[in-house]
Amino acid sequence: MKPVPLWPEVAVAAGRGVQRRAGAKAIPASADLSRMADADFVAWLETRFRGRHPAMRRVREELAIKRHSNLLLTILGPTGSGKKILAMAAWRGGPRAHMPYDEVRVTSKSPSQTRDELEGHKKGSFTTALFARNGFAAKCHGGTLLIDEAQDLPGHAQSRLLELVEYGTRQALGSDDSEPVDVRWILAFNRSPNELRAAGRLREDFFYRIHSFRIQIPPLSNHLDDVTELAAGFLDDHCRATGRPRVLTTAGIDVLMGHSWPGNVRELKRCVEAAADSTAEETLDAELLSGVIGGTARIPDDLLKEDLRRVIERVGKRPQELARALGVSRAQFYRKYGRVLEGLGLKRRYRQ
Repeated sequence: MKPVPLWPEVAVAAGRGVQRRAGAKAIPASADLSRMADADFVAWLETRFRGRHPAMRRVREELAIKRHSNLLLTILGPTGSGKKILAMAAWRGGPRAHMPYDEVRVTSKSPSQTRDELEGHKKGSFTTALFARNGFAAKCHGGTLLIDEAQDLPGHAQSRLLELVEYGTRQALGSDDSEPVDVRWILAFNRSPNELRAAGRLREDFFYRIHSFRIQIPPLSNHLDDVTELAAGFLDDHCRATGRPRVLTTAGIDVLMGHSWPGNVRELKRCVEAAADSTAEETLDAELLSGVIGGTARIPDDLLKEDLRRVIERVGKRPQELARALGVSRAQFYRKYGRVLEGLGLKRRYRQ
């Protein structure tokens, strides 16, 4: 992955561009963040978690301090606000940076399935248990595990997780013995734990365990002044990835500034990328961006094929490598490029 400048200069028509911050320096992607001073870590995080609003600066500064801890960390923020980015930054910048990291979403209504997911099972512990399986806690022993969408955790899952956190031991299904497990837990919520507790969806003991050590990410609607700079940064990243220059017009920026962004930063990023890939012109104007926001724009097939051919030449035809090079998940890769894959000698079907 290429190093990203702190505040990329992006061409914006009519002179309304974003200037590179004075004295900013590029930080290599291979840098050992766990050994960085807090100020340098904050500077690195600015390249991944952008925004100059005081609330965004406060989030970066809080994470720079809390990354050093092994306590359970709760990250609160609406969907699309960047919770996973912060979770991975806490791992890369913390004392467990050289140990495993993983993410899991636990929504099973069955206590045994939840236990299997988190703590694993022994061979023969149930009919289809033909092999032993380590749960996520064992896989991340010594490292960091993110519980995503933690607001959906059933009560029994909250109870098992609380025991794992409190006692640091796991007991696989079918086993009479407990094993030590050392994990730095991170929980991501897109709803307020206070509201969940009041609604009876969060156990009292679990609420008090997760409530005290947390970071709150504001919705994009609370820092709309950052939209221009965020859009410019996303556009710069996308142009470098695709090799096609694009610029935002002043009227286009006005359209972005006038949207409420209920999908937060993720929605803004996808909107800018979709607009860049929806035209053969270099300028992203108000009409194009309005169509993308309204869901009426469609990316031409020839542009999709051009994107893929360029990346295939660089990384080959493996879908996983192509998705990584394009900065998307495999599922997103197939959704966006699926209709043109067969013409490039790739399978169109995606299997989970």
